Amino acid sequence: MKKLMRNQWDEFQRAIAAMYDNALPRDIANAILTWLRRYPETFSNGPFSDYSFDRFLSLQEEDYPIEVSRMRDAEFINFKKIIKKYSAEDAESIARFLRDTLETLVVLMVDKQCPICEAWEMGIYKNSEDQRIAFECRQCGFANYLDGAKVGTKKLTFALTEDLHEAGFI
Repeated sequence: MKKLMRNQWDEFQRAIAAMYDNALPRDIANAILTWLRRYPETFSNGPFSDYSFDRFLSLQEEDYPIEVSRMRDAEFINFKKIIKKYSAEDAESIARFLRDTLETLVVLMVDKQCPICEAWEMGIYKNSEDQRIAFECRQCGFANYLDGAKVGTKKLTFALTEDLHEAGFI
């Protein structure tokens, strides 16, 4: 499916517009995930499948550090403005924007400079093969472990709140 059904998109736009500007990150995540899960057939196909939306459809949000997300206040107000500008025909852009937003909600970001592109702020993930915590640059995609070693395979998954506690990030 290359586009959203207009009624699905209108429903989402109304739900987001109805939220208070100071909504908590967990409430924002819940609104987005509830809508995605209402239409699994839409989000299991392109363009959404191209952005791995299946990860979000099965996500147990209570297991992730959503409450410490920077998606609040001004960030959420900006999110609401952008959502209003899209139409259902903009499915590719919507898929990319929602993927980035959900990652902002689920991934703990830290003030760390990427050694490759020198961008600041890296996300903390977990390597599903060896269970090690890794940093990934949102700008260039470079990933390395806590000890600085480069991540060989890109089998990174979202780090659980428990993983982040154990590693001392929360």
